Amino acid sequence: MATLTTWPRLAIFDVPNSFSEDKVLRALVGQNGDVLGNRSEAEIRALVKFKFKRGSKEIGKTSYLALKADPGIREVLIKAKRVYLGIMRCRVGS
Repeated sequence: MATLTTWPRLAIFDVPNSFSEDKVLRALVGQNGDVLGNRSEAEIRALVKFKFKRGSKEIGKTSYLALKADPGIREVLIKAKRVYLGIMRCRVGS
């Protein structure tokens, strides 16, 4: 496994502003298990780290999240192109 400082970045777009980092991680695991190889929440928490969130602060709007992720996790998320977070289907990109 690569060290955190060498992990590549990726972005998740169209994330509801109401989603905290914790809620995003729970939704990634709970709703996208097939994409993430059915890894546990604890394992995903160790392999994905939040860098920052950008976008409108208004309720009902969306933002994008910049993350650093283990190269293997990043690759499967980029290949999937989209993940589900709540009722939103969010784009994934680099």
